[in-house]
Amino acid sequence: MKSEMKYVFVIPFKKELVEKTRGFKVAVRAAEAGEIDRISASVSPKALHCIELVGESLAGVEIKKEWRKLPLVFRLEKAGPLLDIIPSLPGLSGSMARFYFPATRENITSARVLSSLMVKTGLLIGEETSEWEALEDLLAYDSCGKVAHSAVEPFLRVYTGYKSLHDGYDELYLDREGVFFHCDESGNVALSREALRKKDCIGSLDDLPGLDLDGRALAARVERRLPLAKFEGCAVCRAWRVCAVRKSEKDRPCPRKKFMTALLEAAEEVNRNADDNI
Repeated sequence: MKSEMKYVFVIPFKKELVEKTRGFKVAVRAAEAGEIDRISASVSPKALHCIELVGESLAGVEIKKEWRKLPLVFRLEKAGPLLDIIPSLPGLSGSMARFYFPATRENITSARVLSSLMVKTGLLIGEETSEWEALEDLLAYDSCGKVAHSAVEPFLRVYTGYKSLHDGYDELYLDREGVFFHCDESGNVALSREALRKKDCIGSLDDLPGLDLDGRALAARVERRLPLAKFEGCAVCRAWRVCAVRKSEKDRPCPRKKFMTALLEAAEEVNRNADDNI
């Protein structure tokens, strides 16, 4: 595999940006669902990491039959009224599309319902998250439930990779620094979604060699692991491998610790049960 394929450029859908990132993997931001067909025709399956759409609500989203095998990622503010989603369920549950929502109490409840309807969902868990008890309830359902359902992210990512999950799971959100490089419509490049929003850019697609992708990737790995360099704070927490937030300073009481420990224990139990069934 070419080294370029280690990196993913997150780009708006513009022909010139697709051309400038040729040879790299790309996650293409669609301004509307009508662009999906043009994106899939413009980018080879090997190079297409995913197609990302940002919207308000799941209500009204329809997945065409020809889109079901495409790697679609929806970042939505909320699921919306569940009754409004029912007409779209056959397409939603039969596709590769995954729908991400902020981890609010309302969205956590919606994720459980949608999971039971075999819709692939995910929750955006980060430093601003506060609904830890509701997340624990969802985790118990997801990891212990006997009724068939679609696994919720990032739980699924933790179940399958917790033993080597040293860098968190920001890749699910297209936001791991040093792997994902976010671009605006002019081809300016930033290290993260937030950095792009602040216009804190590192260069341009017009000068790809000047971006020093390998150097940026190495620096990002070092920075991610710095909070674990001292035997204090996050480094002495059993759940550091699966935690969404890592800080070098002591964080007492840590609002995330109870849930993240439960997530680690759930991953261990899921894998133990899998081993027993071999």
